[in-house]
Formats: sequence, C-alpha cells, structure tokens
Amino acid sequence: MITTKPNNGLKKLTKVDFQEDRFLLRIAEEASKSLAILDYELRKIPNKQIFIDTLYVQEAKQSNNLESYVTTDDEIYRTLARVEETRNAKWVEKYTDSIRRGEKILQDKPMINRDNIVELHSLLEVSASGIRKNSTRIESSYTRIRNNVTGEIIYTPPHGEAVLNDLIDDALEFVYNDDMYFQHPLVKIAMVHYQFEKIHPFKDGNGRIGRIINLLLLVQKKYICLPILYGSEYINKNKDEYYRYLQEVGEDDDFTGFVTFMLISFNKAADKTLRIINEIREKIEVYTSKKELVNFKGQMNMLKAVVDRVFQKVYFTTEDFHNLHYYSSKEQKYIGISINKDSITKYTKMLEERGLITSEIIPNKRGNPKLYKNIELLKILEEENNRD
Repeated sequence: MITTKPNNGLKKLTKVDFQEDRFLLRIAEEASKSLAILDYELRKIPNKQIFIDTLYVQEAKQSNNLESYVTTDDEIYRTLARVEETRNAKWVEKYTDSIRRGEKILQDKPMINRDNIVELHSLLEVSASGIRKNSTRIESSYTRIRNNVTGEIIYTPPHGEAVLNDLIDDALEFVYNDDMYFQHPLVKIAMVHYQFEKIHPFKDGNGRIGRIINLLLLVQKKYICLPILYGSEYINKNKDEYYRYLQEVGEDDDFTGFVTFMLISFNKAADKTLRIINEIREKIEVYTSKKELVNFKGQMNMLKAVVDRVFQKVYFTTEDFHNLHYYSSKEQKYIGISINKDSITKYTKMLEERGLITSEIIPNKRGNPKLYKNIELLKILEEENNRD
C-alpha cells in the first residue's frame, strides 16, 4: 500500500500477533543447522583473522552493491592497499569499520542498544548521521522512499525523533526479551530487520546498517561466533523479491513471506561462507605442505606464517609482513616471528614463482615498492560470486 503520509501508526513489534507455523519453524531449523555447522568450523580455526578480513570486505561489497554503490573486487582491494582510492570502495571500507566496531561492542557487553546503532551508522560516513529529526508538521521535510525508475512515492516512514526512538527501542525489546516474546530467535531477527527498514530512522544508510544489525544479532543469539556471515549476496541477487516481500507485510501482521525469504538467506549465506572458508583452507594447506617446504627453502613455521598473511588480503605490500606469527598446536598459542626485508623479498619471489601471487610496481612511490596480488584468493572469491 502506497503511503504519502508518515507511517507513525507503524505497529510495534511487541504488539504484533504473529506466530510461526510448522512450515516456518522447519525453515528456521534448517537455517539454524547451517549456521551451527559454520560456527563449529569457525571455532576450530586458530587464526580466524585470515577469513575475517576477506569476508568482512565481501559482505560490505554486496551490501553496498545492493544500494547501487557498485564496485569490483579489484577496485576495493587496491583502495584498501592504499594504491588508489574511489568513493564506492571507500564506502566498502567504512562498512567494514562498522562491522568491526559492532564486534567489539559485543565483546564488551551482551547486547546492542539504540546508541550503539547510531554510533555504528556514523562510521558509514553517509550524508547525515543521527536519528532523523524531521518536522512532523512540515510536509517538505518528510523522508520519502521512491521507485528508482518512476520516482513514484512508495512509502513514507514514521517521522519525529521521539517516535523513531520509541520504535527502535521496542524492536530491541522484542528481539532480546525471550521471556515475553516466544518466536524462534531467527524469526525474531528477520522481523526486526523488517521493522528497522520500515522505521527508516536515518536519512541515508538504513539498508546497510540494517544488514549489519542482522550480523550482530546472529552473534548475540550465539548462532555464529563472529559477524562473518556473507549475508547480503543472496539479498542482492534476489532484491526484487526482497523488496516485494518487504512491501507485502500488511495490517494483518502476516510476516510469513518476508521471514521465509530472510531465513533462506541466512541458510544460503551460511553455506556460501563455509564454502569460501574451506576453499581458502584447502589452498593454504597446498602452499604449506611438506612438498612446498622444499621449494620454499625455509622453516615450516615461517612458511605457515607467510602464507597465512598472504591469504588475509587480495592485495598486500611488504608492510603487511610486519608482526608475523604462527599458531603452535603444541603450546596452544601464537608465537611471533621476525622477518627482515631481504627475507620478505625472497619469500614473495618464491610464492610468485609457485603461481600464488603476482606483483607490480606501485607508481609514484619512492623506492619502487611492489604491490602483490593473491590470484588464488581472488579466483576463489570471483568463482563464488558468480555461483548461483
């Protein structure tokens, strides 16, 4: 239903009368199982940083692409390596900053609040930060959501800072208070995502911060140990369906279509994230095998440390080899390794000869430093992004 007046009558989630049927609960449990398998595999990995950097960036890329800020892997990773800079790639970087901050918040306390959401939104560096303060009496100040093609108004979200604050707090109460609201936790997360997009509390960046909230709630509800889920890709590839379901939830409180879509997205995202992690692990095993050690002409621990660092990013420079460390299974801890400039040159040359990386001279830099590209990692990401 098209609304040209502010939707200040948007029903609070704590007042919604929606209960899952057996069909929806079955889909929720399928998603739970996929997330549990991903979480189990993640917890077994000592050096999770290898996957964190890559997957945070990939999630940020897909989430920004969904908002029509399209950019390529090559553009993003060259920007992150400080070789070049584009606006869209910088927004990807800001998105990853917001995820990292959200992860830190959950390390310090068990749940996020409205102030945390405002802080995370500010890290996106969109046109205006903070909860909207539109006047409820001046129509020209209304925030409108329009059809990108026709310009037609398709929705006018609530207005008034107090109204927006109250709706956000209510959504958080709904998702966190399991003693009062008994829906399946994944169903709750999906409903909160719907509600947040309908509240539309910020002038810009609502979709992006809403998807970050999804990740943080999955961590808070203990489905995954890190906000590492590659969740926006499924939404991006099925965005017409996503927006259709977003509009179809009506006054009858029937969330079935939208919740089903979101549960399937959690399931698909968990499977894809696990595939990427396993593919990267397999490549690392290949390049740190005893066979490779002969070609590497070095110590096994040094080989592991170097290859682990190489797989943290698509593009990297010699500066990325500072503060190397490897995980000692015997001592159950990380052990630091010092590496000098000559050794870095030797090791990167060997890896280039083995076909793992390529290099180029960074232009306009003193001393002709090199930029290295992990072509195996880029190939994994490109193949997964092109996969149905």
